[in-house]
Amino acid sequence: MQAQFESVCVAMLRDTYPEVTAKHRDEKLLELVRYARERAQGRGLVTEADWERWLHLMMRLGPRFDEDPRQVQVNSILTDGSIDPRLKLDAIENLLATADTPVDNATQ
Repeated sequence: MQAQFESVCVAMLRDTYPEVTAKHRDEKLLELVRYARERAQGRGLVTEADWERWLHLMMRLGPRFDEDPRQVQVNSILTDGSIDPRLKLDAIENLLATADTPVDNATQ
């Protein structure tokens, strides 16, 4: 089950972010998928759908966006203990939808 999820995520990364992923082997992307899952789990996210959403955020904001001091609004949302972890993803995605955020090379 985990291997299938990882394979689906690697394919999604290649399809959604072709310029970023073209220069990387599948093993590197698998590492990124696993890292995203670990980071998301550390924030209380437990479903594959949420791990995939976290992966998309990493691709947009960088692999450690949840610790990046430049992401003041994102960090504010993530550290708000009154918000359910899944709703935090919604809030971050809504924030990004209203901002012009470039895609970073999250695999470096």
